[in-house]
Amino acid sequence: MLTQVAKIIADTLQYVGVKRIYGMGGVGINVLLNALNETSIRFIQTRNEEAAAFAAGGDAHLSKWLSVCCAPANAGSIHLLNGLYDAHRNGSPVLCIATSNKQVCPGAQNYTFALQQAFSDCSCFCETVQIPSQTEKLLGMAMQAALSQKGVAVLIIPEDLFSQTTEFDVIRYYPHLSKGIVIPSEYELKEIADRINDSIKIVIYGGSGCLDAHEEVMALAKKIKAPVGWAYRGKEALDFDNPYPIGMNGLLGDQSCLHALYECDLLLLLGTDFAFTQFYPEDTYTIQIDINGANLGKRHVIDFGVIGDVKQTLNILINMIDDKSNDIFAKENSQLYDNVRKHYTHIAKQNNDELNSIYPEYLSYTLNQLIDKNAVVVSDVGTPWAYMAKYIDTYGTRKLYHSSLHGTMANALSSSIGLQAAAPDKQVVAMCGDGGFAMLMGELLTIKQEKLPVKIIIFNNHRLDFVALEMKTEGLIDSFTDLKNPSFADFAESIHIKGIRVEHPNALESAIQEAFDYNGPAVIDVHVNPNSLLMPPEITLDMMYKFSKYIWKAFINGQSKTVWETFKTNFPRQL
Repeated sequence: MLTQVAKIIADTLQYVGVKRIYGMGGVGINVLLNALNETSIRFIQTRNEEAAAFAAGGDAHLSKWLSVCCAPANAGSIHLLNGLYDAHRNGSPVLCIATSNKQVCPGAQNYTFALQQAFSDCSCFCETVQIPSQTEKLLGMAMQAALSQKGVAVLIIPEDLFSQTTEFDVIRYYPHLSKGIVIPSEYELKEIADRINDSIKIVIYGGSGCLDAHEEVMALAKKIKAPVGWAYRGKEALDFDNPYPIGMNGLLGDQSCLHALYECDLLLLLGTDFAFTQFYPEDTYTIQIDINGANLGKRHVIDFGVIGDVKQTLNILINMIDDKSNDIFAKENSQLYDNVRKHYTHIAKQNNDELNSIYPEYLSYTLNQLIDKNAVVVSDVGTPWAYMAKYIDTYGTRKLYHSSLHGTMANALSSSIGLQAAAPDKQVVAMCGDGGFAMLMGELLTIKQEKLPVKIIIFNNHRLDFVALEMKTEGLIDSFTDLKNPSFADFAESIHIKGIRVEHPNALESAIQEAFDYNGPAVIDVHVNPNSLLMPPEITLDMMYKFSKYIWKAFINGQSKTVWETFKTNFPRQL
């Protein structure tokens, strides 16, 4: 029978199990929103379309199922782009329903946007519905692409098409998913096993491809006495119940991991797309196992690469390798990581009460103690991102979410909307920078309206801290990074969200606990020391030279007090 396009979309999404749609009403999309009223799908109205895409990405990441965002015609749909880039690069299955202007004679529109061209780079599927009869099949193709390829699929629909009708009786197009067995060939497995058997100092370095392979990776580590390190996206899988942990590599990583990689004679890269080539060892024999063949050798020269699911591959490989008894290398590097962790704790606890100064390390350390063991924690890019990596443990039950591949600001607050909606019974904590929070702080209104009990921690140092740090490490005076912030706690209270302002370390723990105990959303505006520096795992001569240039320029420009405060804040704590 003849059925409206909007109803076909709404009924199909409900049939395949979509629970939530994020977006805003407006020209074109209104007909679809009206059709959603006849379904059980929850529509979450955000205050900005960009936030809708962030929220959908967080929802899909946590629920492991299709989430949807939508926006009104043209400019409204363009607002989705940044959030969609983030979702796509995070591997979140998101369906985006974008709206274009009416179908009229090409070139005759008052204004138009090349939506298909704009969305093609942040999606695995992007097509425009030209006539009503195409709706059913293109919708099915979009859902199939998003779920099977783990990314964003975009369906562009002209605004006048939603209200048109076409023949539709039963739902025929829906996702078909099957997790097949993807393992290397017998020859390739033997090559890997032989190399492991012939090596002594082996390091396992894993990424997001290990998220469902914790037991297999740890069994391999125990058998071959190999220390295990992780990329940022592998932390959730590898930082707990680990016989030989060595921490994270990279600019925000741990000295212990970098040391182990430089000392090993065999490096096993498991499901990682770690990008920073300067932190790979130069002359070490390297084997890479990845489900995505395009990742093999993508970031660094490897000696042997195979396509395979990490979990399935290790299940077979472990039976082909010999037990090793020499665990000296593994224990030495694991002990080094233990020393690094103790040093982080030492730094966190060195608060200067005379200055009423809360160090961001102490805030992060305290959060780790108080956050629920099964909580979902999301961080902004920048310093909160680094402190989450260093201080927030996962215990095998906490979930971490961040914009590690896209690297956008303003993701934490908006993503927390989708994370909390997808996990209503879990504590969701957003670690926000003051700059990132301010970008989309209007989404607090969404959190209030939707009754989402998100706990928002603001690292308020009154500056774009990571940008300032980047400038200093390049030998530049940090310019245009200061922020004149309002009281975020007062802003929260003004919209009837619990707001707490914290300026002294002695008040921090009780303030966080008060917010966590509160039955509803809460904003904890924590004024952290703006002079605290993030230390890389290795300080090179080039870093020292460029930072010295910054100090010299700062003195010349009358900023000697800032230099002294930076020295006083950081260097005594490193001892």
